[in-house]
Amino acid sequence: MHAKLIGAAWVLAAASLFAAEPESGYRLVLRSDGGALPRVVALDEFDEDRPLWDSDPLSSGWILRIGDTTISPADGDWVRTEGGSDREIVVRYANRTYDFEQRATLSSDGSHVRLTAVFRNNSTESVEVEPALLLDSSLGERTGLPFRLPDGTYIRNETELSDGDRPPWIKTIRDTDSPSLTMILEGEVSDPPESVVVANWLRLKQDALAIEVEEGRNFDYLPFSENDSAVLIRYEGDTLASGAQMERTIVLGLDEFEPAEDTYAAPLRAPVDPSVENSRLREYTVRQRLRELGSLLSDIDRLLEDESLMTGESVVEVEGRLAELSQRRAEYENL
Repeated sequence: MHAKLIGAAWVLAAASLFAAEPESGYRLVLRSDGGALPRVVALDEFDEDRPLWDSDPLSSGWILRIGDTTISPADGDWVRTEGGSDREIVVRYANRTYDFEQRATLSSDGSHVRLTAVFRNNSTESVEVEPALLLDSSLGERTGLPFRLPDGTYIRNETELSDGDRPPWIKTIRDTDSPSLTMILEGEVSDPPESVVVANWLRLKQDALAIEVEEGRNFDYLPFSENDSAVLIRYEGDTLASGAQMERTIVLGLDEFEPAEDTYAAPLRAPVDPSVENSRLREYTVRQRLRELGSLLSDIDRLLEDESLMTGESVVEVEGRLAELSQRRAEYENL
């Protein structure tokens, strides 16, 4: 592989392989699997599912930095709802303070999906929010060439692409018999991200928005995983006032040729049943209040067991927490 002749032959073979359209025999469909993201899979000519990212429903999804806290809504205690049709799926996570909605809409030819994430601040205070999309590719482990760039080069090691280095798209490659997943990072529909980080999935999942890229490091991160590549697409954050929202859109597809905006037909959305929504929100709120009440009772028990801890300060603190719980109880009774 170090000989110039062999290297040139390899490059020509790779170029001819991907200059064709290996995705032409596939079409995208949406699936419901209870995952963190609306599920997108490719169907082959025999209508068999070919996943575009890892089959674990929680391995891929949005990561949010809200103030000083980094959270994946699917891993938190947010209420999840899902609805839609065969052309569009809406996955929503919500709690009393925030609302996070994801809409996946198929293009008319079934080659791409427009994924739009909307974060709403329902709290009474302003909050800083920074979003990022983590995709656990699972593609590329066979070939060892998981990510391809528009100039024909491949990413084999931990890399960050930003500013002038950020390409218009990045593609995951598995083998010649599988569909590719192209992430369009800039175009008519996609919002340009602040940066793209390619690394081991566990590295990205653990460090998320605080990861420090080590140039040259491969995708192994033993003893946890081996050659487990993933991509983190980070977007610029914003400060949202009470009632304000942030929207970010990315197009995912079988190739880098992004369809025009009008190819994403707006399907009819099923009406939301307010009684069902309120019931789910009330259930979530009651669970939260019970947890807080349990914590308060445990602290009171500790004070009773050790009277040396029972000071004027500690009693005032307990009374304040009790008053706050009473106020919140009045709030959820109105749901």
